[in-house]
Amino acid sequence: MSSISKTQVKHRRVVAMLCLGLVAVVLSSAVLFPLTYRTPFHGDESGWISAGNYYCNLLSKHDFRWDHWRGSSCGYWGSLQNLQLGKVLIGFPLNSPWSSASSQPVFFAFYDFDKSFDINVSDGSVPSQNILVAARLQSAAFGVLCCLLISSLAYLTNGFVAGAAATILLIMNPLFCTFSTRAMSDVHYNFFLLALTLALLPLIKGKDANLPGYSCLCGVLAGLACSVKVTGIVLGSCYFLAVLIYRMWLQPFGYKLPIKSLVAFTLSSMMTVYFLNPFFWISTEVFNLPALGQEVSLAISDAARTPPIDFLQTRELYPQIENLSHPLEFVQVVLFWNDFLKQLETSPSAQFHGNRLIVLQQELFSTHSSFPFEWLLLLAGICGCLLETIRSALAHRLNSMAVPVVFFMTNYFCLVFFVHINWDRYYLPAEIATQAVCAIGLGSLARLLLSLLHRQTKFRTE
Repeated sequence: MSSISKTQVKHRRVVAMLCLGLVAVVLSSAVLFPLTYRTPFHGDESGWISAGNYYCNLLSKHDFRWDHWRGSSCGYWGSLQNLQLGKVLIGFPLNSPWSSASSQPVFFAFYDFDKSFDINVSDGSVPSQNILVAARLQSAAFGVLCCLLISSLAYLTNGFVAGAAATILLIMNPLFCTFSTRAMSDVHYNFFLLALTLALLPLIKGKDANLPGYSCLCGVLAGLACSVKVTGIVLGSCYFLAVLIYRMWLQPFGYKLPIKSLVAFTLSSMMTVYFLNPFFWISTEVFNLPALGQEVSLAISDAARTPPIDFLQTRELYPQIENLSHPLEFVQVVLFWNDFLKQLETSPSAQFHGNRLIVLQQELFSTHSSFPFEWLLLLAGICGCLLETIRSALAHRLNSMAVPVVFFMTNYFCLVFFVHINWDRYYLPAEIATQAVCAIGLGSLARLLLSLLHRQTKFRTE
């Protein structure tokens, strides 16, 4: 009887998931795809489309030469600013044979923010409506997938009401709708972060023996997020470590399994980043062993004469050493990104007007909120998650509601401590996490209301 009951429960969960998934896809598609024609143009879209065309052209020619993947001709949208996966995803529909945009000349131009929109149009720095919409439709498709993932996350942690509310709240959010209907990589980045958050659920509930496998999956998703924006590896690692520590705290299982899980996560994430980014590859056609031996001996003698060693100068002087050092470009990308952000802080469009911490709260919980007084529902969601998590912890049981809390808290504190640029898109990960927790808050309130109604009905019948 119990086996039949378990089968029925699983069957109902599958049916509920399918129904929620269908609702999420239909509702989000009905909202996002029409918006691709109406969302105001942003100058960055010219850069993303151009870079997408550039890197897709390299892929079509099977050209993996390092100097080409450096993307110097792409300027701000080259390899040192953001890695290439987001650009390739934007450029793919434009270069597909079945796309209407493929019949037009390849767009490669960059918007000049010092000039007016009309001048940029006359200069050819704004893509045609056909090209722009073709690139935006692909972003909207990822927006639909984000709605599907957030609905699944809310359902698996708090039930049907939360799952249905998650999609509705997300497509009500103006920030999400804007960046899901622009030819920019923000929606792709958040899709992979959401997928990683969903993958954390089996990391909590799964068997001990399967932890390295789940950790490997989380690592791949963190690597994919990083291959769109470098910060993906930071946020992804924080998600993973927080959940792994939570599980270790409630169910200690020695030190071997956590170490295996950490190694699996680290290796899989870095392998994903390196595999997807030829900018980090060693060029085999350039490699020459005898020439390398000569360069090493010359470099050693130079270092002995004039210490200390200047690594950058050594790379410029010795092409074989420079070729072998390509995997170290990842460190340079991270450092360059950090320096670039510091430079942007002085830009008038990036500055906070007033106290930074106060403005952050206003932007996150008011300006970009899905509805007025959203923060009240957010508090209800956080309280509901924390109460359930604490109650389970007292009973030494793991609870999947810890995942949405980690998702929100990590993004929120990342904003508070590290973001010093007041650009709308930097709020998007925290805003998506907010909608997930708000949906759980609605689910908890609905369950409480039903419980009160049931008690009142029972009291009256007695």
